[in-house]
Amino acid sequence: MKNYLYLLLFIGVLGCVSDKRYTYQVHLVSGDGAMHLYTGHDYEDAMSYMKEYEKSHGDMKLVPVPKD
Repeated sequence: MKNYLYLLLFIGVLGCVSDKRYTYQVHLVSGDGAMHLYTGHDYEDAMSYMKEYEKSHGDMKLVPVPKD
């Protein structure tokens, strides 16, 4: 029963992360954080951009933006 609850919790968290109601913008952390670098179609797309360019761009952050 305990494993079943953990599985439901994992599925719920995964559903929130891959929510299709948002696009994710990648911003530089240095400065005021307003330097917009990339807009991902979804969370995974934005994360792959961050992983690919983390060495050359420095610290970055994700900013969720609601879709219209």
